[in-house]
Amino acid sequence: MLRQKDDAENYTYAFVDEYLKDPTEENLVLFTTYEKERWRSLISRGEYLAYVVLLCNQGYYLTRYGDVYEGIYAYEKASRLFTSQALTDFDIIEYCLKPLGNNYSMLGDYTSAANIVKGYLYLAEQQGNDKQRTSACINLSIIYHDTGKYQEAIRLLQQALTMSPVPAEKKMLVYYNLARNHADLRELAKARQYANLATSIFRQHQWPDALPTLVNVYTLLAAISLADAQSIKALTWIEKAQTLAAANSKLFKNRELAKLVNTHAGILVACGQYREALARYQHAFTWLIPQYDPVKNELPEASAFYAENAIKEALDGMAEAYTKLNDARKSLACYKLRFEAEDLLRDTYNYEEAKLIQQAENRNVTEKALELLYVLFEETKDSRYAIEAFQFAERTKAMILRENSEDRHWRQRQEQDTLVKAESKLRYKQAILASEIVTEQMRQEQADVAYIHQLTAQQTANAITQKEIAQALEKKYPARMLADSFQPEVIQNIQRLLQTDHATVVEYFFGTRALYIFRVDQNSVQMSKVETIELLKQNVLALHNFFVNASAINNQVEQYKDLAFEVARSLHLTKQVATPHLILVPDGVLNLIPFDALLYEKASGTTYQNFPWLLKKYTIAYQPSASIYTSTARHPVALNRKSVLGVFPVFHNSALQLDYSVKEAGDIQDQTDGLFLLNQAATQHAFLEHASQFQIIHLSTHASSGTGAAPPSIMFSDSTLYLPRIYGLNLRADLLVLSACETGVGVLVKGEGAISLAHGFQFSGIRNAIFSLWKVNDNSTATLMGNFYRQYFASGNKAEALRLARQDYLNDEVISNTSKSPYYWAGFVYYGSLETQPVDTAFSPLLFGSLAVFLLIVFVVIYGIYKRRYNATV
Repeated sequence: MLRQKDDAENYTYAFVDEYLKDPTEENLVLFTTYEKERWRSLISRGEYLAYVVLLCNQGYYLTRYGDVYEGIYAYEKASRLFTSQALTDFDIIEYCLKPLGNNYSMLGDYTSAANIVKGYLYLAEQQGNDKQRTSACINLSIIYHDTGKYQEAIRLLQQALTMSPVPAEKKMLVYYNLARNHADLRELAKARQYANLATSIFRQHQWPDALPTLVNVYTLLAAISLADAQSIKALTWIEKAQTLAAANSKLFKNRELAKLVNTHAGILVACGQYREALARYQHAFTWLIPQYDPVKNELPEASAFYAENAIKEALDGMAEAYTKLNDARKSLACYKLRFEAEDLLRDTYNYEEAKLIQQAENRNVTEKALELLYVLFEETKDSRYAIEAFQFAERTKAMILRENSEDRHWRQRQEQDTLVKAESKLRYKQAILASEIVTEQMRQEQADVAYIHQLTAQQTANAITQKEIAQALEKKYPARMLADSFQPEVIQNIQRLLQTDHATVVEYFFGTRALYIFRVDQNSVQMSKVETIELLKQNVLALHNFFVNASAINNQVEQYKDLAFEVARSLHLTKQVATPHLILVPDGVLNLIPFDALLYEKASGTTYQNFPWLLKKYTIAYQPSASIYTSTARHPVALNRKSVLGVFPVFHNSALQLDYSVKEAGDIQDQTDGLFLLNQAATQHAFLEHASQFQIIHLSTHASSGTGAAPPSIMFSDSTLYLPRIYGLNLRADLLVLSACETGVGVLVKGEGAISLAHGFQFSGIRNAIFSLWKVNDNSTATLMGNFYRQYFASGNKAEALRLARQDYLNDEVISNTSKSPYYWAGFVYYGSLETQPVDTAFSPLLFGSLAVFLLIVFVVIYGIYKRRYNATV
């Protein structure tokens, strides 16, 4: 009847009513039926509002029955439509945005969660709605807690208590969350005090709907007791929580019951009851994976996994229990499955920041796996354990860059696809929005909060659209996926390329308890371990401090020599490597130092050019990961000296003037025939307009590694380009040279390295880059860059050219010994391939110079012969 009347609005409400008559998991199929049977697109605002109501109900029940990710998708769609159609007369905060933020948090997408919560907190403040403000403060505090920002969480919760009136049920939640944060700060007395306040409020009111919060309080009291070495009390509290939950199971989602069982199992592990703990974890899986049968298989099948944190937590716990039982193989099997679960979670995240948080967590798990594998390797000397350890290490190496690199390469092959084009445009829009948000936030107290909220809302809407496009691309190209480091072909590809490059990979994993070193060549994978990491870390940081200013090394040459050799020895770089080329994959604080300036043996005297620098022994190229070394490998393109873009703002007649930048430009122009933008022509607009057209980009300017609210940035004659916008660029240059200060310096993120300008440009598509690790000297940089391009256009090998440029600098008799300190020549590092490009010598100044000299010699010889014959005749 409704269809015949073309009444799409009431047709939609009818489906909602039909489902709510019997809201079971089986009946969720009604929502799919609605999508199939609706006969036309929605038109009126009333029809759209009805659809938003349907989507919010769908999101709620999908989440209730454990499908958090699909619940997110429904809520996201509802949020986007409510905004795009300018709908009203529906509490979008209560029924869509709050549960959407909670769902993001459940899966660990804390960036999306924070954006959503901050958005409705702002709306609540504008509306003067203290009820929603209180809810927002509590939910935002949960995000801060889960990302380790305990003090910020406590501040928000204390703020929530000042809002009046605070309903008793909300106050119970505030006290519970205050207790959680104090517990994680190891302030156990305060934690217990707030937990007791929460339970006393429940006793006064006895609301059935607050029972899940009471269960959480009991669970927290168990954790507090365990931290206070009261294991019996801890077991009593957790059993009390489980009894209460079992008696009121209809109030709990399956995932909540599973997480409660996981917590119980974790306490059993802490109490040494490992077998009992394993049984509890298996019980948790029965809540999460209906088809799982612990009688048939101890571990669940990865094919049954879906995006759910509780699955990952259970696998982590089982791995710990198996480790305690000395069953390393089962423990490692759990860790491998755990990464499978982690990948599913990662695929749901809207922002790179959430992935970085996840990566830091994964590092801790990887270190546990490496400990097990190293013991097995030492006991058996079986190289398969070293290979497996290397695969685990690669799992947490520069995942952001690795994913983007492989995805970008795929998108370039499909660049005419309309979906790919739409995705690329959205990425760029997101980068511009992120840059505008940062720029506004840098104004601090003068920042326009309303404008920031508007930009963030646009970002969130774009992120939802991006996800929809990504899902459409996944359906269209089902074979598109990231290479798994555990697949044997990954290591085979690395070794095949190493054979071609005559190179060895030396990869580091800087853990919290040990440093693991992997040496990979064409035939083998070797693994070693350094346990004195605190001393090594101190030495690395001390070495880094030598590059703070120009005089530090010259004033303490002996100390520098001792330290440079000791660090090289600790990193196993004093041991002979059979190949002439090294691919170095640094980690943690090792990203701060130039390996070329280490000493492979003890040095004598004070003449720098005679020191046994590592650069004299090997040609060094760095990579964020060994996988990126292979995934970015391309067939070498011919080196075109006409395809060079040089940008030199110089900043004449200002405090920023770069005195030697003009000399640098001239030296490079002598080697090339490209486009050079100097002085006022070196604008950001000109750079962005021309950057995609050139094979080589050279930026000689000022840069900052970021301070406070300001992210890393690079200056042009008219404006400053900030890191967030760089992430949205689409660059295809074969080489980028960042001839500026601290372009490789930024906040160190576990596994990813420095979040620096260099990281941004690598993310934007640059495969090969030269960048700096400190505030480099203007004069020596100009000389070094001139040397580099001369060598590069002669050989076509970037890594070798930088090595020879440094040696030329050290061997230059005009340069004083003081200026040959590594402060002057080691500041730039090369990240990229070892490929040698075919060199076009047709326009080579070196060739013309050599030919001129040759012709002059020929002329002199011929003239000499003629003169002698003439004189003899006379």
